[in-house]
Amino acid sequence: MESREEILANFQACTGIEDIGIALQFLEESNWVLLDAVNKAIPTPPQPQAVDPIADRPVSPPAINPSVSFPDLSGPFVIPDDSPGPSFPQMETPGQDTFSSYLASGSQASVSNREVAGVSIASDFVPFSTTSRKLDLHIEYRDQMIHLKVPDDTSIQVVKELLQEQTKIPPCQQEIRGWSGNSHLPPSDRRLLSELNLPRENFLYLLTPDIPSEALANFNQEQENSSERKIVLNIQDIVKNKMYNLTFGESTKVSTVKRDVATVTGIAVFRQVWTGWPENSHDDLSLAQTGVQDQQNFTVSQNTPASNSNMTIVIDEDSEAEISDIDTHDPETMDDDDIFNGGTQSPRSGMRGIQPLLPDDFGDEALAGIKFAEEFSNRYGQPSPQFFPGSLDDALNESCNKRSTERKMLALYLHHDHSVLTNIFCTQVLCADAVIGLLNEHFVTWGWDLTFSSNKQRLIDMINRHFGSIPASSLRNFALEKFPVVILISKLRGSMEILKMIHGNTTLMEFMTEVLSATESYTQQLDVERNEERERNERNYMKEEQERAFQEAQLLDEVKERERKDAEEEAKLQEQIDEAKRRSEQEAKEASERRALAEQDEAKQMLPDEPSADDTQPLANIRFRTPGETLTRRFYATDKLSTLLIYLTSVGYKPEDFKVLSSWPRRDISVLDPNSSLQDLKLCPQETLTLESKRTEESDSE
Repeated sequence: MESREEILANFQACTGIEDIGIALQFLEESNWVLLDAVNKAIPTPPQPQAVDPIADRPVSPPAINPSVSFPDLSGPFVIPDDSPGPSFPQMETPGQDTFSSYLASGSQASVSNREVAGVSIASDFVPFSTTSRKLDLHIEYRDQMIHLKVPDDTSIQVVKELLQEQTKIPPCQQEIRGWSGNSHLPPSDRRLLSELNLPRENFLYLLTPDIPSEALANFNQEQENSSERKIVLNIQDIVKNKMYNLTFGESTKVSTVKRDVATVTGIAVFRQVWTGWPENSHDDLSLAQTGVQDQQNFTVSQNTPASNSNMTIVIDEDSEAEISDIDTHDPETMDDDDIFNGGTQSPRSGMRGIQPLLPDDFGDEALAGIKFAEEFSNRYGQPSPQFFPGSLDDALNESCNKRSTERKMLALYLHHDHSVLTNIFCTQVLCADAVIGLLNEHFVTWGWDLTFSSNKQRLIDMINRHFGSIPASSLRNFALEKFPVVILISKLRGSMEILKMIHGNTTLMEFMTEVLSATESYTQQLDVERNEERERNERNYMKEEQERAFQEAQLLDEVKERERKDAEEEAKLQEQIDEAKRRSEQEAKEASERRALAEQDEAKQMLPDEPSADDTQPLANIRFRTPGETLTRRFYATDKLSTLLIYLTSVGYKPEDFKVLSSWPRRDISVLDPNSSLQDLKLCPQETLTLESKRTEESDSE
């Protein structure tokens, strides 16, 4: 497994991002999955568009259910936080007769479709044609790129079976990642591609378990035997001053090369300026047809549009005049049949470089938001509103989904190049200094261009995801003369609310009046909410303080109770120890007494009889002074000292415990030779011996 340092280095090499902080941010957001991070960092290049029979087909309203009554939407429509989702209100503005009649008919439109997270085609989208779209799937697998072109009514299982023919990997061991469709449906094997709302061109990658080396060698051998000739192109990126050595098959089209270069360099196809292609080359030819040689050198740079503050040329949609100017639009980014919502031939295809603010199906939402702000500034010059550089979801988080002290309103600007009011509104109203200052101070402004039907459908999907199906249906039914539109959105008491919907047929004074009125109303309500929130926070603080004091007192009581129990257990344990000690001493004393009695009995048995007083043999009359009494006994003068000691033992005075001291000379006879006779020890005819306890002396010395 690669280390994070290697992943970071590979990410910077692929994207050209030199700022480590930005690179780490992309990698952290993608959980350090390199392909996901590269797809996020590099904008998806504009794709060639074919006629889309689905995007431009008419839409029928949802079926009417007479048994369901529709809520009164005459005023602001408020959705609480626990409801399925916020929705736009029915605004009493001129020119919305279509939506008013639609609501009055009792349509069973409901926000309940937001109970499932994600974005999908609205429930009232009923296609009339069953013609399927063709999708280009570019699937990266190990060191190769697999290109598939399949209809969108194909299931993911069929795609895996097609990949099996290329990779020899069974579908059960394949995992395809990178689906970028706007759908909440999981990409299971039985899922149709049309249900994922995919763009025409998709860049995916295939994950499979490790293949055994023998099988992998056979697979590589088959690939080498069946592969076409490879051509290496040396492409110099003038913008970043980097050289890329890219390998393509000889059947690869020039358009595919340009898209792959856009992925590596970050230069969109419509901005690429090439040198090095052979004469008469165009995007539909393969590399073999153009005559490109192996290791041929190319250079690519970026064509940055100059700032243009002039008014955009607007051509009436109903005009039948034929425009004979040279068609300068890039075939990679625009199709004539897909410009107007009605699907008719567009006169804009012959305009002199005037393009919508958003190319057809450009990148993801965040990149599209950045692109819109850039193109708006380029077209209308400075000063211009400060559009939020991100997705609608990010703009909502930045404006409405914050604390009340940091919260702002969201100004949603919807642009349409085919409306005759667009240029007047942008130049005279939206770019006015007073409007720009007001929007920058009190609003987060986010813009979107609905000129292309694909971008309009993307916005409808976003509105449906964030606000529900009712506002999505309202936006879908907006007539062209209603654009441009500025929608003011706020969040009060946890609920999303539409304050104003301002159309492009207003003057600067009227627009300022509407915006100031909405700002004043929102500020007043927000002040009330802030006061309530402050009081609520104070009450919560008091409750927390009381709870903290109670917990501290409870903890102190627990400590005291634990100390009391510990003291009781310690006293009980000490008492048990003392009792055991006393019992042990008593048992030892009893055992000692039993041993002493046994020794006395044994000594009595061993002791010879005491001689009588009139015995003719020499006698030794010995008197013993003990600590408690005085004893006398007669011995034969010939008796040994051991006999005297046996006598003392028999009466309870063992020589081990007592000293036997003679009066003169003072000596301890118990330590003398026990075989010595009493006569030899001069204890005859009589002697007084004193017994002293050895334990008493030991205790005195201690």
